Amino acid sequence: MNIEELQEKFCEDLNGRVTTISSSPKYNLIITFQCNDWDNSGALRHFNIICKDVIESDIQPTALERIYLTDTHPLLWNHNEKNGCLYYSSELKNKYETLGRLWEVHENMYQGWRRLTDHVNIQSTEPLNYCSGTYGLLAKGPEHILKQYQNTVTDCVQTNYVPSSKAPEKVFKILLLDNYYVICKSVNVAEYQQA
Repeated sequence: MNIEELQEKFCEDLNGRVTTISSSPKYNLIITFQCNDWDNSGALRHFNIICKDVIESDIQPTALERIYLTDTHPLLWNHNEKNGCLYYSSELKNKYETLGRLWEVHENMYQGWRRLTDHVNIQSTEPLNYCSGTYGLLAKGPEHILKQYQNTVTDCVQTNYVPSSKAPEKVFKILLLDNYYVICKSVNVAEYQQA
């Protein structure tokens, strides 16, 4: 069975559960998953979902209603798209307004999947002391996000986008397990019999 077959067969009525998560020396993440058998209502099925070349994950043991593998998701933008830095080169006219505009764009684009501080240069110890002076780093991240940030603050501050010289690999996928995720290069499924 492959991941596409598992995501097609599995549904919330099958009482899925991630029971354990383990890792191996080769950067693999092994998610042990069980659910009711879709062919035999009295039995359980057991799977190891093997994620290779994991670069980001927040998975933990949990009840599960949905499994979905895709190569298009906001969490993939950091890894599959061109990145860069957005610098400011003038004093901000109103830090609160600028931060509010950046937050609004960020939330509209990410829908809660990433924190604003993942991209906008806010020091967690003093969040409203950001962008002090007349130049510095405003934000870093995917190019299209930074362009949106830049467009929304044009009347608040002068900015300059500097692209990264590193080209993205564009090979990462995201395995969504309800609201948890694993970003990796490939996913395999191995069904096993419980002893």
